[in-house]
Amino acid sequence: MANNIKSKTLRVLRNESGVNQADGGTVINEIALNPTTLVKVKVVNNNKIVLIRHGSTKLNAEDHGGIDVIRGHVDVPLSDHGRKDTYALVENLHGRVDHLVTSDLSRATETAEIISRNSNISVIGITYHLRPWNLGKFQGEPTLKSMPEIEYYVRNPDKKVPAKIGDKDSKGESFNTYRDRFLNAVKRIMKENSGKTIGIVTHYRGLKLMEAWQKNGEPETNEVDIEEFLRYNKDDRPATAKEFILENRGSNYKINIELEFDERRAIV
Repeated sequence: MANNIKSKTLRVLRNESGVNQADGGTVINEIALNPTTLVKVKVVNNNKIVLIRHGSTKLNAEDHGGIDVIRGHVDVPLSDHGRKDTYALVENLHGRVDHLVTSDLSRATETAEIISRNSNISVIGITYHLRPWNLGKFQGEPTLKSMPEIEYYVRNPDKKVPAKIGDKDSKGESFNTYRDRFLNAVKRIMKENSGKTIGIVTHYRGLKLMEAWQKNGEPETNEVDIEEFLRYNKDDRPATAKEFILENRGSNYKINIELEFDERRAIV
C-alpha cells in the first residue's frame, strides 16, 4: 500500500439501501482514516419503542383476589382499578412517545384511548397482530395451575395449544405462530414509523416476548431466549411501560464496517 496517500475522512451515510458515500443519506458518523491503517468501526443508530401493558381487568390478580387468570384472546375489558392505573400512567409517557399502536382487544384499545385523550399522543393503528398468545384450553384457567403445561408448549413451539373440550372455537395457536405474528408486527411498525418513538399497547406475554427476543440478540428469524420468556418477574404488573432500544430495525441499524484505503479506491 502506498505511503504517500493522504489521510481521508469517510462520511458514513444512512439510507434505505445501506451505508455508502452517495448523496441522499443522513450523516451518522465521520471517521478519520489513516492511509496505511485498517479501521474497524461499529456505528450504532438505535431505534426506540415503548411497550405499554394494558391496565388491569377482572381476570388480573389485582382485581381477582390475588389469583391471576389467563386471559389470552378472551376480550375482557378494563376494570375500574385498571382505568385508574392507566390515567396514572399518562404522565409517565409525556415526551417519551410520538404515537400509539394497539392490540385490538378492548382492554388494550381502552388503555390506548385513555392515554390519547389525556395527552397529545395519537393512536395511529389498531391490529389483531399485537394480541397475546392464543392459549386455547388454558384461557379462563388460573395461571399458576396452567404454567407447567404452558411451558411444554413453549419448549415444543410448533405444537398448537388445543381447544377446550366441547368448545372448538377456543382452539389456540403454537408458540412459534404467536412469536412470528407479534414480532413481525413490531418490526413492521418500526419500519413504517422510522424516526418516531412508537408506544405499542399490548399484553403481558407481548412484553415477555420482546424481552426474550432482545436477550437473544434480535435475530431476523425471531428466535427468542426461552428461559427469559418463561422467567417470572414479581414486579411485572398492568398499566406499566418499558422502553426498548432495538438495533438493526428498519432503516435504523447496527453497522460493522472494515475500511482499507489504497491509491485507487476505498474497499468497504
